Amino acid sequence: MSVPADPWSRAQRTTAVPVTRSKISRPAPARITRSSRPVKSRRPLVIRVIGCLMVAGSSVPTPVEAMHYEHQLIAIADNIRHGYVDSALTGARALVERHPESRLARMMYADLLSARLSRLPDVGAGTTLSDTVEVVDLREELIARWNRLKSDPVTSGEKLPNSLLQPATSTEHVVFADLSQSRLYLYENDQGNLRLVNDFYVTQGLNGPGKEREGDQRTPVGVYYVTGYIPGNTLPSRYGPGALPISYPNPIDQRYQRTGYGIWIHGTEPFLLNRAPRASDGCLSLNNNDFNRLTQAIGHPRHTPVVIDDSPTWVSAREIEVNRKELLTAIENWRADWESLDANAYLSHYDSEHFSDGSQNYNAWAARKRSILAFKRRIDVALRDIEMFAYPGEQDTVLVDFEQTFISPTFSSTIRKQQFWRRGDSGTWRIIFEGASEKSPPPAVVNESVEPIEQTDPASS
Repeated sequence: MSVPADPWSRAQRTTAVPVTRSKISRPAPARITRSSRPVKSRRPLVIRVIGCLMVAGSSVPTPVEAMHYEHQLIAIADNIRHGYVDSALTGARALVERHPESRLARMMYADLLSARLSRLPDVGAGTTLSDTVEVVDLREELIARWNRLKSDPVTSGEKLPNSLLQPATSTEHVVFADLSQSRLYLYENDQGNLRLVNDFYVTQGLNGPGKEREGDQRTPVGVYYVTGYIPGNTLPSRYGPGALPISYPNPIDQRYQRTGYGIWIHGTEPFLLNRAPRASDGCLSLNNNDFNRLTQAIGHPRHTPVVIDDSPTWVSAREIEVNRKELLTAIENWRADWESLDANAYLSHYDSEHFSDGSQNYNAWAARKRSILAFKRRIDVALRDIEMFAYPGEQDTVLVDFEQTFISPTFSSTIRKQQFWRRGDSGTWRIIFEGASEKSPPPAVVNESVEPIEQTDPASS
């Protein structure tokens, strides 16, 4: 990332000592450094957040005491940046007293104490371990929190992730994780309109996003569902007050032979306020109070969608509506052609090169469908409670989940079904997977050492 020139500084900046960690390959974190801009304090210290979108600060010190923890951190950084070191020191001292488990608050407090004796080249330079991995992680945490509060465009509710096309009527909440910003958003389904309820700083896997194999310490990217709740008193203390397991690996993951299991949303160690932006084995880890807020808001968490994206696009509700209508038209055409008993028309909605139901290839599956339709005189197919999520990391791929009622003279059923639709080069949407919904299997006993068992669609229709 190119660093914008500092209009107030002519001095050459101090170069940070590079820090490496085994088995990790990630871009160097953005640095927080000083400039020599004139300040209003008798102690000339300014901390700049390199690579962040900076906004004009207040002409007076920002009060800290009555704010939420995260806002307190940013208010202290703002005061430092604008030269109000005494106000920043007062706020940092109060924050450390209120949250002694916060390593970031303690580091900033150490910086400010050291600033009374000398000018600091970087955040963390006031500690005795200014070039350690821990300090680099804390700088990254501060930048992630700064980006959220200073340059995040989504809290007004005017924009949504383009993956959130349509929650089902039965879906009460949707969880969305933006790994690029270390942020987890909770949306409430208000009669089909998603309303932002809360958002939290979140930790992802040590090696970042894109889980491919068991033990790679990466967080999966995709669409999943909460499968249950595990109370904290049944888990090791590192999981905090509890855990929400999610349905990794799903059919897309299995299609690409991704391995691993036990991906959860959970709390953190009781002696920590939170972890660094990348510090888990692949799970999403929250501050314990934030985890409790999340679970209390969700209520009955099972089947809550969890969308995890490492490079989301935020769009207007109008753009989402256009994409939603296009998909709903394709789904309705599929339903109508199935009901017509025209096998060729029905099967034209499936991608003959890439389709699988998890156990059969297209040719075997299509032959079975043709034989079933040949003996039907009439069928009625009804769909309701349709849910659609554009799949992160997969171009033009959408997860569709719905309740299907199938009625014929000899057979009838109501099941929950899941499909993955993909738009081809011609612009036509076709189905690449069809099977049982992840919402349909009965609750299973969840244990961190037991891998979930895949269940297939029981319907013969």
